[in-house]
Amino acid sequence: MNSNSRLFIFLCLGWIALMQALASPLPLAEHHEQAPDHPTSPGAQQEYEIDVKFVIMGEGKKGEHWMLVLGNIFVHAAISIHVDKSHLSAQEETWDPNYPPRDHKEIHLGEGRFKDANEFDEVIDNMLYETQTLGLVFPHSPTVKPESGEIFLQLPKPIREKGGNCMDLLNLVIEYLDRHGHFVGMEVKKKFQEEYQSRDHAVAERTLGLDLQP
Repeated sequence: MNSNSRLFIFLCLGWIALMQALASPLPLAEHHEQAPDHPTSPGAQQEYEIDVKFVIMGEGKKGEHWMLVLGNIFVHAAISIHVDKSHLSAQEETWDPNYPPRDHKEIHLGEGRFKDANEFDEVIDNMLYETQTLGLVFPHSPTVKPESGEIFLQLPKPIREKGGNCMDLLNLVIEYLDRHGHFVGMEVKKKFQEEYQSRDHAVAERTLGLDLQP
């Protein structure tokens, strides 16, 4: 067989192989639906939960002070040098569990829950910086907070009247959060009310020299 015959046979075989390949169906790429990173069904979204703690500084001393820890902040009522000193001002500050204040006692009340961190921030802002939420009032001599431009709102009652001390602000906050369903279960309000009712009179008498019994 001469070289031209071999070349002809080779070309014929190659052509046949090419036709067979073209006639065969091409494999289709498999289509996989990518699972979402987070569940999308109603109620499946992770809630923003926080620890709720009642903190007493200087328990049993003349300067005893109460604070409510809500996750990474604490809420309290204290005298502010920027405003009327006859009324306590509602304030929030950062709570670092690694560096708690000295001479303090923590009482774990339970857990709080919010849709997300944004809702938590909004609730705190509404309570402390909106007068209608807790019934707080603008001070008689308002001074802007240097660091944030916000004004300290105050308890409407003077310090030396029932309803005007640090314990009363915490009670307002607890009542509001409980009423709007931000506590897990009923234990948070119950535990705080037990502490509030058992300590309120003695603390006011010791720190202010007042008899606040109803």
